[in-house]
Order: sequence, then C-alpha cells, then structure tokens
Amino acid sequence: MLFDPCVPLVLEPEAGATAHEVAVIEEAIALWNDVFEIEATVDDVPGARHLPVYFEDDIWYYGRFDDTRGHLEVATWIEDLDGMAIVLAHEIGHAYNLYHVDPGDRASVMNAGNVDVAPTPADGEELVGLWGRCEDRG
Repeated sequence: MLFDPCVPLVLEPEAGATAHEVAVIEEAIALWNDVFEIEATVDDVPGARHLPVYFEDDIWYYGRFDDTRGHLEVATWIEDLDGMAIVLAHEIGHAYNLYHVDPGDRASVMNAGNVDVAPTPADGEELVGLWGRCEDRG
C-alpha cells in the first residue's frame, strides 16, 4: 500500500492520542513541507485516504510503516518531540515509496535508525523523481 504525496492524505492519530502525539504528527508533516509540499494533514478531508498513526510503548524499534495493515507506528520511548517527528517523517517517506539511504552516501531522513536528520532537499528531490512536482499536475 503506497500513498501519493500530491493527493490528500489524513494522518489519523489513534483514538485517545495525546496533544503531544498530535503535535508529533503535525511536526512530521511540517518537516516534509520544508522540502516538498506533501498533501498531508491531521484534519479530516472528505474523500481523502486515511493512514492511522499509532504510538506504541512496547516496541523495540523507533517506528514502522506497516504496509500490509496500512498504518504507521512510532515508539513512545523516544524522548523528545523532534526525535519522534523525525522518526514519523521517515515512516511517512516509506509510505511514499522511499527506501533507506546509506548514511555513507548522504545524510537523509531515510537513513535507517535515524532520529536526528529531518527531510533534506535531496529527500524532496527523491519524491519529485518518483511522483513529479505536484504543481505540475493538471
């Protein structure tokens, strides 16, 4: 299950999500929007696809895009909003069909195990290469 960054997508916080968790989702969207205007929001958009976001305290990994179940997971034990938002931005990248980037090649939000590098202009260009520029679509 893949998502097109140029088509409206609701990143849906799980029921009972805290204000902090909603802020993490909003920050992850903002991080992507700094390099590529994704059509993602936490607000309901009629006709938009939904991608649930779960915050888990009993997982050993930072985050995951579960493409078979169609949801994102983020570890709650990551201590700060910025780190959690970067992990979620990484998982959103997977939902948009981006793969891991070797840190020896370049710093990227898509570096495995990343909690420090936000989406870069090169990450935005990766999305352009896959999907084109949203503004160029008719």
